[in-house]
Amino acid sequence: MRSILSRWYVRMALWLLAIGLFGALWPALELPHFIVEPENRWKAFLQLGLLHGSWLLFPLIAEAALILVNRAHRRYWRRATGAALVLVLSLLLVYARFVEPRLLVVRTTVVPAPVDLDIALVSDIHVGVFTRTDKLQQMVEKLNAMHVDLVLFAGDLTYDPPRDLAAALAPLKRLTSRCTRCWAIMTCNCLDRRWRSASAPRSRVRRSFSSNIA
Repeated sequence: MRSILSRWYVRMALWLLAIGLFGALWPALELPHFIVEPENRWKAFLQLGLLHGSWLLFPLIAEAALILVNRAHRRYWRRATGAALVLVLSLLLVYARFVEPRLLVVRTTVVPAPVDLDIALVSDIHVGVFTRTDKLQQMVEKLNAMHVDLVLFAGDLTYDPPRDLAAALAPLKRLTSRCTRCWAIMTCNCLDRRWRSASAPRSRVRRSFSSNIA
């Protein structure tokens, strides 16, 4: 098995197969589950390809590390330098794709007002191709832990939203605040033209929140 994988054309074939599965087949199967305008379908397909293709960074890191160790052991320093560059770049991309998006940063601003309220302002959550249910759940848990008086959503709740919008926004039902009210500006980015003038998206979003939405 090791002798087979040591041949460059075998590794190349495996990489091409993996790229086809993660960068083409997986996005093609998932794309119909999102509401995307016809003129933006190729863009959404490429975004999904990059999103799922990023999982190939992990085998790339493993292969680069093995090549780096092998070349350094044989004192092929120029080839080892190339492998090291690939390894460092891949690690940076893994951080940008899998670590940084999981970091929620809370910024606090004190505004002089006649009432004493702690208000959480959330905007551009863009539930859809990139923001999935697990990320939304993480945000809701963070908001609930802050124990604010009021939660405001300042628009762009979706971006190329999933067709099952109620399920995608389901974590919002677990959102709480001390004054038992959540306010949301019902704006959804990149909805199909058939949805823009309809009340269906707004009603689905309302049902996705708990009964305390205004």
